[in-house]
Amino acid sequence: FSAYALVGFRKEQWDPVEAGFKYLLMGAVGSSMVLYSISLIYGLTGTLNFAYIGTLINLSQTLNPWGFLIGSQVFYIIIALLIIGFGIKAAIVPVHTWLPDAHPAAPSGISAMLSGVVIKAGVYSMARSLFVLFPITSAWPWMVNLNIPPYNLQYMFPSGFPGYSYPFNWNYALALFGVITLIVANVMALLQQDIKRLLAYSSILNIGFIMLGLSVGTATGVSAAFFHLVNHAIAKGLLFLGAGVYLHSTGSRMISDLSGIGRKTPITSMSFAIGTLALMGIPPLNGFWSKALIVLSAVWYAPFVPEGWVWVTVAIITVLASAFSAAFYLRLIYVIWFSPESDRVKAINKKESLVMALPVAVLALACIIFGVYPSPIYSMANRAAEALLHYANYFAGILIL
Repeated sequence: FSAYALVGFRKEQWDPVEAGFKYLLMGAVGSSMVLYSISLIYGLTGTLNFAYIGTLINLSQTLNPWGFLIGSQVFYIIIALLIIGFGIKAAIVPVHTWLPDAHPAAPSGISAMLSGVVIKAGVYSMARSLFVLFPITSAWPWMVNLNIPPYNLQYMFPSGFPGYSYPFNWNYALALFGVITLIVANVMALLQQDIKRLLAYSSILNIGFIMLGLSVGTATGVSAAFFHLVNHAIAKGLLFLGAGVYLHSTGSRMISDLSGIGRKTPITSMSFAIGTLALMGIPPLNGFWSKALIVLSAVWYAPFVPEGWVWVTVAIITVLASAFSAAFYLRLIYVIWFSPESDRVKAINKKESLVMALPVAVLALACIIFGVYPSPIYSMANRAAEALLHYANYFAGILIL
């Protein structure tokens, strides 16, 4: 609710009010879909506890209140509701349309929070719900010993727990949404004339990369997705704050009006260039490592499944999408640094504000540091992925309480 209000913060103007209302309306639809999926889950299992729900779903013998075996058809309806509901929050294509309107309307600091935090919450919520409740076959690289006295959980989960799990292949749906998101976001970003709207489509593009990492479903894929989630938050926060400096200096969001502004705002513009290169995946900046791991996770996974060609295709599309994104990222760098100064830039008659440039420079430094030394962020992402995929330990901890 706070995000809805912050998007419409400038209530004296029509665009923020319209964007905030659109965000509110689409967010309400997404929340309703998630709540309906929760109601279906409760109707089938009789509980709202993650561990109990996961346990019951993974036991094929579980009966619903009417005495019928819980069928996978109902589960796929629940999965679809969760993906689309949380997908609205995460701004995946085709339920992304609120984000390109929200970013230009919101203050630049709020835009940084929207791309850095808010849409990532939708991604994490989707991942947590799907991986814990509806395991996929690729998510079983470990056989967890659940013989915790006095509870012999190996009895509950024969053959090391996965023996009775349904083969929920929702990861193919995630891969499809990810590919569509990459294609649409790349094309739309290339057509934009408003810098904040372009950056909004860039955020949607990177959500597509994250979705593809999650769709692989292995520890490497999920780690890479979480790794890119953090790297994108850093770089995109930098770009939106930089765009805010440009808006403050020129009074315009139009890319053509920012022509040559690099010579008037050197610290901000150099930092902005570093952020764009990081999102392009240029080494040794932080975005390179997470994108490379997403590609490698798909390639490494391909030989172990019959549909290996799907994941090879995912890897190829990821590389091509990243290369194609250079068209609009390099366009920004060219306009800012190498184009003749526009009339609005020529009218700037004061020095660059160090107070405004400092946060942008700090984030640019973070892109460099975590590119040269990515271990701190990757280790956190890896631990988060292991916690997500080692859900049997989570089940055991809750069930013995």
